Amino acid sequence: MTCPDDPFPDLPAGREELSAAAAVEYDPYRPGVAAEAAEPLADTVRDLPDPTLLDLGTGTGQVVTEHRFPLTRSWTPERVLGHLRTTSFARAELFAGRHAAFEGGALALLDELAAGGSLPEGAVFMVLLARRPGGAR
Repeated sequence: MTCPDDPFPDLPAGREELSAAAAVEYDPYRPGVAAEAAEPLADTVRDLPDPTLLDLGTGTGQVVTEHRFPLTRSWTPERVLGHLRTTSFARAELFAGRHAAFEGGALALLDELAAGGSLPEGAVFMVLLARRPGGAR
């Protein structure tokens, strides 16, 4: 299995071993993703504060084609603030009575950054299609 140097920096000690056993089981059946496919994927999250790549297919196939689906959507500052309220890192109880001040400051900053009241978000969903060697199902 291919992993970055420190694939789970925030996991408590001993937790990484839970998935390591599964990796050993998969190794004989899943030869991994070719560098030609893995490197462009890794480049899409390089330098992000919390880089995550999600492998939805855990089969034993080899990547044969790549399809990119770009997506752009716009957020209002109020919608961004509403989304923050749903996250585990911006819950009101974490701010010990300073949540209103946080939201006021965040909204002011978002309003300042919003061009014409809109904050664009761009993403690309990459779908890798694969086939199994020898026509296995």
